[in-house]
Amino acid sequence: MPISPGVNELFEQFIKSYRNLEDEFYPHLYPKLCAIHKEIKQHPEHYSDEALIARLASSAIALKLPPESGFSRCLRNFLIAYEKKINSLHILAEYNDDDYANIEPDTPAENPQVTASTSAFFKELQEAIRQRALRSEQKEKEVISIYPK
Repeated sequence: MPISPGVNELFEQFIKSYRNLEDEFYPHLYPKLCAIHKEIKQHPEHYSDEALIARLASSAIALKLPPESGFSRCLRNFLIAYEKKINSLHILAEYNDDDYANIEPDTPAENPQVTASTSAFFKELQEAIRQRALRSEQKEKEVISIYPK
């Protein structure tokens, strides 16, 4: 499943925030973040929300980035915003919610039954249900036209 618009927006904000917080890892990480963003724009089907989050988080861990580094702070803000706006990450540790009080949850989509994480099976099932309802409605109209009131 391609990356969701919400995560793409959060990632763009992540990059903008990191651009203003240069740290010792900046010369190595910032160009890679821009390359990932360009790749996502050109081929969104190659990424998913989960793949991007895993790549960012595992990079911070593998590089042993200190929590006070600019990248770590931006990643933390990105993850908390994702948690609040898009989907629960089931974070294992507590975080001070006051630090992120200005992050507003996104409003539900037009069709709340279909989310970015809805599997292909459930999308097919929902479409089949919709098609069946249309057929039933059509049959009902035919019956009414045969037996007018």
